Amino acid sequence: MTQQIKLTPKVQTFLEEFTYKINPDFQIKSKANPEGLYALVRPFALLFNKEFETRYITIVNGTCWFPASYFDSNGYLDDASHDIVQILAHETIHEHDRMRLGTARFTALYMFPQILALLSALSVFSFWSAWWLLSLLFLFFLAPLPAPGRALLEIRGYKVNLLFAKIDGWDPRLVALNIIERQFMGPNYYFMMPFKGWVSDRLLDFSHENEEIYSRMIAWRRASLTNRS
Repeated sequence: MTQQIKLTPKVQTFLEEFTYKINPDFQIKSKANPEGLYALVRPFALLFNKEFETRYITIVNGTCWFPASYFDSNGYLDDASHDIVQILAHETIHEHDRMRLGTARFTALYMFPQILALLSALSVFSFWSAWWLLSLLFLFFLAPLPAPGRALLEIRGYKVNLLFAKIDGWDPRLVALNIIERQFMGPNYYFMMPFKGWVSDRLLDFSHENEEIYSRMIAWRRASLTNRS
């Protein structure tokens, strides 16, 4: 039985103003009840990210999966303990880019070059021939090679985290350093980009603030903080 997700008014308002306008079919589910594509992705992700189930929010084709620890005892997404709106803002950027690029192109960009390992399946059609050995060479792409497409898409998502941090009074450079070392250079995203300077230059370029979706999110965040005070 699928768990009924409860949302606080603030979270519901954000979704209605941003996420549902991008993808009306957007859903939130708990990782405690894995199903569908997420259930297929889960075992592979756990091989290199042991905290995948407990700390990481995962979006798969319009469904955003939260760890069970992100829900309070009443079944609500716990925005008292976690900045749920910031998390959803990050994932909403991914949905914006997926809808803009198309699911196939977005997925190919995000999974490249590891997705090339799928071509090793061609070995089935050329068993014990030179082409069989050549096909198996595609397994090399399962290695943690730099993934510029995934890095650029995640940079777009993490730009929201930096913008919100700046609005909240944090030093974006310190926040960026932590993000780069944990997410871009470590195992959490399969060592997607080991070049710290390359990531830093793009992550700390705030010219994107003029892009419509970012500027609206900035205004929303500032207004929500003003209303809270």
